[in-house]
Amino acid sequence: MALAACIASAAQAAAPIIDQIGPMDGSQLMPGTIAASQYFEAAYDAYDIGAVETMDQPDAHPATIVEAVISGFDGYLGLDGMQGVEVNFYSTIHAAGQSLSGDLASSLVLGPLIGDPDWAPVDSDLVAIHGLWPLPTGSMLVAVIPVNEYGTNGQSGIAGSLTGDSTSWSANPGLGFGFGPFTERPHDLSLRVWASTDPCEQPLPACAQDVAGSDGSPDGEVTVDDLLATISAFGTVGDGTARPLGDCHPLPAGDCAVTVDDLLSIISVFGMVCEPVGACCSQTGACTDGVTEAGCGGTWLGPDSMCADCMPSELGACCWSDGSCSDGMSGTDCWEAGGLWSGLYSLCSTTTCFAAPANDVCENATDIAAGETPFDITWAITNGDVIPDGVCDLNGHAGIANDIWFRFTGPADGILTVSTCSAANFDTRLVLYDACGAAATTLACNDDASGCSGYTSLLEYYAVEAGGTYLIRVGAFAEGYGEDRTGTLTINFEVSEPGACCVGADDCIPDLTPYECVQDYIGVFQGAGTSCDDADCAIPGDRCDTAVPFGPGENLFNTTGAVDSGTLLPDESLCPDTDLHWSFPLPDFWATYDVTSTGFIDISLCDEASFDTSMVIYRGASCSSLTQIACNGNAPPTGGCQANHSAILGLPVIEGDRLYIRIAGVDAATGSGTCTISETTTVLGACCVAGNCTDDLSAPDCLSSGGVWHGGGQCQDLTCPGPPEPCTSGLGDEPLSPNASWIAGTSDTGEGHQRAADLSVGSISTCTVSGLAAVFDGGGWSQCGNAAGMPVVWTLYADDEGLPGAALATGVVDTVAEQGAVYGNGFPLHAWTFAPGYAGPIDWISLQSQSGGQGACWFLWMSASPEGSGLSAQRVGSDWYFENFDLNLCVEE
Repeated sequence: MALAACIASAAQAAAPIIDQIGPMDGSQLMPGTIAASQYFEAAYDAYDIGAVETMDQPDAHPATIVEAVISGFDGYLGLDGMQGVEVNFYSTIHAAGQSLSGDLASSLVLGPLIGDPDWAPVDSDLVAIHGLWPLPTGSMLVAVIPVNEYGTNGQSGIAGSLTGDSTSWSANPGLGFGFGPFTERPHDLSLRVWASTDPCEQPLPACAQDVAGSDGSPDGEVTVDDLLATISAFGTVGDGTARPLGDCHPLPAGDCAVTVDDLLSIISVFGMVCEPVGACCSQTGACTDGVTEAGCGGTWLGPDSMCADCMPSELGACCWSDGSCSDGMSGTDCWEAGGLWSGLYSLCSTTTCFAAPANDVCENATDIAAGETPFDITWAITNGDVIPDGVCDLNGHAGIANDIWFRFTGPADGILTVSTCSAANFDTRLVLYDACGAAATTLACNDDASGCSGYTSLLEYYAVEAGGTYLIRVGAFAEGYGEDRTGTLTINFEVSEPGACCVGADDCIPDLTPYECVQDYIGVFQGAGTSCDDADCAIPGDRCDTAVPFGPGENLFNTTGAVDSGTLLPDESLCPDTDLHWSFPLPDFWATYDVTSTGFIDISLCDEASFDTSMVIYRGASCSSLTQIACNGNAPPTGGCQANHSAILGLPVIEGDRLYIRIAGVDAATGSGTCTISETTTVLGACCVAGNCTDDLSAPDCLSSGGVWHGGGQCQDLTCPGPPEPCTSGLGDEPLSPNASWIAGTSDTGEGHQRAADLSVGSISTCTVSGLAAVFDGGGWSQCGNAAGMPVVWTLYADDEGLPGAALATGVVDTVAEQGAVYGNGFPLHAWTFAPGYAGPIDWISLQSQSGGQGACWFLWMSASPEGSGLSAQRVGSDWYFENFDLNLCVEE
């Protein structure tokens, strides 16, 4: 099942422009190399990243197929967890650093990705994306970017290749990874781009009706010579090697045949003097040949000019850490020199540069001693190396943004604690080094510390030596140059003395130094002079018997560093189809809650900054007498929550009950979050399922049966919408049921996809189409809250060689009614009804919403039972393409 458009898999006649994939055995893959490429869920959109490869286009042929070897890491499970893919072509890497949407061409295809079954490697997939991407000649870049939620499917990327020039790029316009808008990578990407070999698929020239002058060549005017040449070629059809003389209609590429439409097109502009064409250069460096002066949105280089004449500037102003400015630098040179680039064509005379803190670089680190030191990174410039893998948990990326430096000298052998814990107004990161520059060793680091609010940090280092120098790097999780970000850095130092060392929750070893405890035994040092007789090694929340007491309202938790509590896996029959996904070993967190009144309780892990959680609830007097009473993996989509949050709503409870709340991540993921608890006595409501109503059901019980819940409502006050009516009084196919393998395909002008159903009738009086109303925010889907207010337009078409042709009539949908079925864990089916009242042959019918793009309500057309023609059509841009599934509709003539 999918809320998406489909990706085609049929081959086309094409030749490769670039091939860095090679044989199907994967022998050209670079072992162990994956370049991150991913559109994350909305909460992490600052980390949207594209793996970008260079390519050369020798001829202005449109690209028709782009192939990529897709793999992943950090929880990646495969193609089934993805929501789609975007193909982008860029003029320069600077353009990719400004926007991942390609400035030369871009297309987003939502739907299940299908890997080539003949691809041999088991840890990657070869995916082909079909489309039509007109491209100029010359050098450019290409990226394939999967739409993939990190919370459910980890990190996706493009496999490295042994073929190419050993150079690729990573582009991150949101600056979340801390390396700037883009950075160069010393390896190639496994991509293959095919271009059409059919001249008929090339765009028509600017004055296409100027077919031939008196000497047989175009002469700049549309005259009788053009009309006669076209008549002499009438009926000619191209053979794939040349465009027939006279093919000049329709735009943009003609139809590879000389028909009456071409003659009418010439007659309609008879006597026209053609405007001269030349090269059109944009500010980003992109160039397009064959453009009129009026049609150029950039700098037109004059008649008969070529893109080879385009000399774009890529220079701008560069701000330095002392507040000074240099003109005429490229972004790459500026960033590599430690500056902050202000963009193409920027000038120091119009750019305001701010001085960075005095300790912006390691060599200028500020000396610091034990105590509290205020700091400010508002105008700090991101610099310094990323943190090596395996030093600490950095939640997905190893960069540190807008960093500053401090220097601490050890007064004796001992323990150093560096903290911003709950003492900064931004998400901090801390790193400790033994020196500056390439010779430095990373000693310790921390991103989010347990028990610290606002994703602040705390690190400990147990091997400080007397007189040793230690460099402290303070920065942010994400780029935020110019944002007000301040805090207090607290330094504690403790002279090293032996004490007790807890190893796990049960073992204690006496008389170890802090260094021996942490480095040799991977334990937790209990303090100088402590003994095992007094040490409590239990970690709060890590086991049932150390459960943390929770109260009403918001309660913070953190499973980072947790171990498996040894408790049996839960009974998932109490929460079927919610994707609990628990397996041993399981790092889980335990809490208790004492119920204060008889009624119902809501327990939610909704927190848009949190991770993909799951939850189990037990009732009992102690850990030895627990009874599982509820569980949940994924709650219905809710605004302001992370992707796939868990929640248990309307759980019946009795005053005096003690609940045990067990929290873990899907597939053993860890992280921090918020558990919100509220009690009430009125949580039951009415539940509508396929036209029937049941009183006094909780929200999860209703939703699990495929119903629509009305909290606090009663059946006597409701009219439950019935199930989809069979199309018995007209022609058409019924929508597939929620339990079938359905597809809901986007049909929305703002998103750029329009769908049409195959239909051959003599007239239409009324028509009903069923589908979903949903919002896509770039990372995931949520229910549209106002389906009735979403503008939806219908259009009737004649046929044009098996696809929709001329529009016959159009109008706005009359009524929208919610139906009884619910799809995809919370998306109710709606029926859109309209009355064209059109008499005359009709071959195709379309329905599409009119949004402003992502973040708005879209119409998704529900697929139909496979009893129809097995065909529908989709328009991307101005071109229609076949789809291999039916769309539901019910038409009365």
